[in-house]
Amino acid sequence: MIEVLSYINEVLHGMGMPYEFGSWSQSLRYPYFVGGYIETDTRFEDNSSSGLFEINGWTTGSRLELMEWADKIHEDFLDIQVIRGDTLLHITSGGAQDIPTGMDGLYRITITLNVQTWKGK
Repeated sequence: MIEVLSYINEVLHGMGMPYEFGSWSQSLRYPYFVGGYIETDTRFEDNSSSGLFEINGWTTGSRLELMEWADKIHEDFLDIQVIRGDTLLHITSGGAQDIPTGMDGLYRITITLNVQTWKGK
């Protein structure tokens, strides 16, 4: 899982995205994005696992600003295959969803990446 988190972190920061994993620890400025990982399946036969990586973004600007970031992520993670150490990562864009916040002027989006890994021996 560390390989997945490290790779996604590198790509998102390389895009210039204000991003942190787990929680936002800097002084609040918009937009900002926080990621989280859910492992959904582990197979011992081929040493693989699957999961979902969610990127939650907030802004006080406009919904369009968040959708522009979603488009950038979709382009960069359309169909990635990369080897990190002894692990093969396959990451694909899973889509985006506008999430109501219940607060006027505060907008949220959840962007999903599908992740599969295979670990070498």
